[in-house]
Amino acid sequence: MAVSWQPLSSRGTGAQPEALCEGVPDHLHARPLQWIERNVTPVGVTVLGLQLRLPLKVGPHWETVRDLQRHCTADDEVFLDVLDGILRFDQVPE
Repeated sequence: MAVSWQPLSSRGTGAQPEALCEGVPDHLHARPLQWIERNVTPVGVTVLGLQLRLPLKVGPHWETVRDLQRHCTADDEVFLDVLDGILRFDQVPE
């Protein structure tokens, strides 16, 4: 079954009136980055890279995840899209 996913950044038109801030504030980066590291699978990181057109390094899983995290910290839209994508279709089973 194909999953139809549209990145969070293309579903809305910016911050909603009730939003306290746009994106991910710098002081809140650490926990979501750790969560990404624990929850994205090798297939998931590849799919996210392709879906979001991110130039990710090819190598060991941890290296590709670090590159994905680097893209997240450089761009809040990418950060939110990555979190959204993992929540929608790619979580490590517990």
